[in-house]
Amino acid sequence: MAKQSQAARPVGLRITKLADTSTGRRETRFDPTTGQKYLHNPDTGGAEPWPLAGIQLDGADGSEGPPQTIGISTTVVDNGRSEGWIEVEGENVVHRPGGPPGNLWAVTHTFRQADVLVFKTVDGDVRYRVTHQPDKYAVVDRPTVNADKGLVREEIDPDAEVTDEIYAAGDTRVDWYYVASLEE
Repeated sequence: MAKQSQAARPVGLRITKLADTSTGRRETRFDPTTGQKYLHNPDTGGAEPWPLAGIQLDGADGSEGPPQTIGISTTVVDNGRSEGWIEVEGENVVHRPGGPPGNLWAVTHTFRQADVLVFKTVDGDVRYRVTHQPDKYAVVDRPTVNADKGLVREEIDPDAEVTDEIYAAGDTRVDWYYVASLEE
């Protein structure tokens, strides 16, 4: 039985967005109502940030360069896709029930899974092979990590089918993140 421990999750990824300041002008202005700072483009008369030159990847632990294994949320991947600095290869959309017992499909979870995440960095494409998908999983064990604080580490079986009995028992976990390994 293939188990994945929550403690085995890799550390996060630090993504630095770099501005392309090579053309045009921007001036720092402040909103008269809120006082919030923004960039003003005097050529267009509007509030505009600098265009994106690209991104740089580093480990959230302070290491420089792309880490070997990353954990990244679906929200960050979706934002990166909309901004053009992440591409997804081999996308597959799956739906899982999320409602209460007796009406499981009252709520539907939709997960966008992928084979590869491609980051468009200033140093070129960085490819990560996805090893753990966002999905709903069957919990097979809950060993206590710290009884005093009531902390529990859930272990899942990514190959186990989530049955009606598992739903009724509440033995499921929803993961809204990817785990991926750097492709050489």
